[in-house]
This record gives sequence, C-alpha cells and structure tokens, in this order.
Amino acid sequence: MLVWVKVERSGDEFNGYYSTDGATRTAMSWNPQTIGMMSSAYIGLTATSHTLAGATQSRDTAVFCFRPVGGGLYSCPSLRL
Repeated sequence: MLVWVKVERSGDEFNGYYSTDGATRTAMSWNPQTIGMMSSAYIGLTATSHTLAGATQSRDTAVFCFRPVGGGLYSCPSLRL
C-alpha cells in the first residue's frame, strides 16, 4: 500500500499526517508531540510489519522538503535514496 507521510515541526512541537490517496491528510492520533531538540535535526525513514513473524519492505521513491518560513520546495540536504 502506498502511503504519503508529512511531518511538521515548529520549535519543539511535532505533528504528523498520513494520506493513502496523496490528497486527503489524516492527523496522527499522537499529535502533537513535544520533543526538546536543537535547531537542526536529522530524520530518517523506516518501515515496520508490526509483527515479529512478518517481514516488511519499503521503497522510498521521493522525499520533498519545504522551507518552514516563506514556503517553497528546495533540495533536501544530505538526502540519499
């Protein structure tokens, strides 16, 4: 199943969203999360089957970054797919 994921950060507060159609986003039930962090942070992508007996597979085909102030798409620093 293809799923889009969006993570927003404002200071130390994080909100997550997902979409199965690429258009309608659903807020994660844990929103918001407050996590004390420095101004720069590194993130990673992962996948899970949620079972010890099951394997899982992930194919990350595109990652986009947006500027927090002023908006706009830009190249994600140090990104390797």
